[in-house]
Amino acid sequence: MRIVVLGPGRIGSALAGLLADAGHEVMLSAYRNPDVAFMLADAIGARMGSIEEAADFGEVFFLTVPHGIVGNVLQRLRHAHGVLVDCTNQWGGTIPKGVRSTSEQVAQLAPKLAVVKAFNTIRADELRGRAHSDTPVTVVFSTDSQGAASVVDKLVRDCGFAPLNLGPLPNGLLQEPGSVYFLKVMDLDEAVRIAKELESAEGLPPSVPPQ
Repeated sequence: MRIVVLGPGRIGSALAGLLADAGHEVMLSAYRNPDVAFMLADAIGARMGSIEEAADFGEVFFLTVPHGIVGNVLQRLRHAHGVLVDCTNQWGGTIPKGVRSTSEQVAQLAPKLAVVKAFNTIRADELRGRAHSDTPVTVVFSTDSQGAASVVDKLVRDCGFAPLNLGPLPNGLLQEPGSVYFLKVMDLDEAVRIAKELESAEGLPPSVPPQ
């Protein structure tokens, strides 16, 4: 796949390396420290591009910028089509009325892209150190798009983790800072058990059983 990493900081750099190792075409689009991004691109065989160039190149976009500049980045990405993987976390602040999770807010800002909340609950050192473990670490995700879910399911596996679809995008609330899945390293059995308990206790839409 043609994959863009928007803002290759610690999380974005780790993901870019894993995705390139899996054989995907990767483009890095830096909002700061372009020299550092250029060195990373050279090291992993990726290309560099502006956000506007990335919009033409990408099929899947990993949003790894600070949450405070998401609106600006997505405005520049407005002509893009495909899947947007929201890896951001909001620390403090509020979200607009009528939405439960920050990823619903991101989806409102990117109506042409199928948004998936993913890769925001695991630290960069865990991404690097736990990939392709004998007992795979779970990466949970949430989305309203079945097609986007299939894409991210594959990419999670390509990166060396076990995917678990938590269901619709509002369930991304379970991935927010302070939630039950945030910064928790767990195998698939434990992640599924927690999902089932939450569905029973809170009446959440069901997670999708792993394939």
